[in-house]
Amino acid sequence: MYWPDIGSIFRELFAYLGDRFRDEPLLGFFERPNCRLALWIAVGTIPIAVVGLTLQRLIEPLFASSLAVGFTLMVTGTVLWLTSRLKVSKKNTEKMGIRDAIWVGVVQAFALIPGISRSGVTVSAGLFRELDRELSARFSFLLMIPATIGALGAPFLSSGGHEILISQNFLLGAFAAFLTGYVALRLLLGVIRRGRFYRFAYYCWAVGGLTLIFSLLS
Repeated sequence: MYWPDIGSIFRELFAYLGDRFRDEPLLGFFERPNCRLALWIAVGTIPIAVVGLTLQRLIEPLFASSLAVGFTLMVTGTVLWLTSRLKVSKKNTEKMGIRDAIWVGVVQAFALIPGISRSGVTVSAGLFRELDRELSARFSFLLMIPATIGALGAPFLSSGGHEILISQNFLLGAFAAFLTGYVALRLLLGVIRRGRFYRFAYYCWAVGGLTLIFSLLS
């Protein structure tokens, strides 16, 4: 979905490095929008890496608690609903700064908790920082890439990980995830661009509320 953006980032980074080695007149690093975006992605990835490495054992038990998941779904719904109270923002890549990247990155770290929607809270975090809708979505999903690579790469570095990677079931699952993920992302981006992102709050509240009820009754 974001392959053109990824390609642009790498082309601009390599162009900057090439200019530096040739000592030719060049634009500074921060004068290149995609170089700045690459830096913001790197900065925004630090919080989830730190939290994932240090608090993993504390977070894992929450996946077995339907009560915790129900509560965090309600939290996600509330965050999404609050975006409907915001004014339309026009803060683009050129105006985005390190504080915006850190803020969205810290919020992404909270999404390690089950029931907290990663895309939901990170897109919302961008909107709260007055990034425009397109940039909020773009940064959120580009920020997901290094986090996902890190989360999936660790098991494959362990003994036997390479065998899982080449298994038929894994490849079929990856292909199915690619198709459904691509379609879902296209639909989600359309919703964000139309300013209807907050409507997912009702879904989160409904599912979270039912989860809490069944948890308390069981």
